[in-house]
Amino acid sequence: MVNELLLLKARAKSEGGQIAVFFIDDNFAINIKRTKIPAARHYRPPAPKCNWVAQISANLLRDEELVDLIAASGGKWVFIGMESIDPTNLADVNKGFNKPGEYAAVLQRLAQRNVYAITSFIFGMDNDTVGVAGAHP
Repeated sequence: MVNELLLLKARAKSEGGQIAVFFIDDNFAINIKRTKIPAARHYRPPAPKCNWVAQISANLLRDEELVDLIAASGGKWVFIGMESIDPTNLADVNKGFNKPGEYAAVLQRLAQRNVYAITSFIFGMDNDTVGVAGAHP
């Protein structure tokens, strides 16, 4: 996969363009060890990087080394399905591993490495009340 990305980057450069890749995977880093090994092996600075985006759960972004490797390997954006700030709603949709109290730390960890978070929330869940879109922890 890494070789293909580098070929795409070389092609874009030769044609005067740019490239970014979106890894379409429900959770790109679900197996953290599998994710870390290629990143560590192929993206040691000053290796060329290809900017990329992937969906990664907030709970996996607690791992400082993983976030370091994301940034070092060209990860510029991470899509995070935070879903809700209400633990009951999260449990209702089998997302109890999301911890709203950790959202700020996860976002700060990414920002410190110049990785942008694209977050998503679901409004209108069974436990939501009027004004939930303006609420914050």
